[in-house]
Amino acid sequence: MVPAYYFQSYDSGGSPATLSRIMATDRFQLRAFKNSGIAASGAALQPQEANNAHFPLLSQGDHPTLGTPHWYFHPCETSTAVTEILAQVHEASTPLRWLETWFAVLSTAIDLT
Repeated sequence: MVPAYYFQSYDSGGSPATLSRIMATDRFQLRAFKNSGIAASGAALQPQEANNAHFPLLSQGDHPTLGTPHWYFHPCETSTAVTEILAQVHEASTPLRWLETWFAVLSTAIDLT
């Protein structure tokens, strides 16, 4: 099982915010996306070489428990990043260490405070 970060965002009128509007907020660490080859495309944030991308990094879909529309970081992408980091630092992949690394990866893209 892989954790996933789900969130909702609304504009001042109460309507769901668009992806470009969400990316313009101070919630996102835009430095993580600059010069990374990642771009907003419709309702997803994904690598610009979309033909090669199996999954977007940020997508919109129904929350698995609530059943309401949410934005979420695709768990396959974050899982891949966590696995690569743990392999590079030769850390034992305990559940706690994996979760700590997952939060570290997530916090490079979004302000969790």
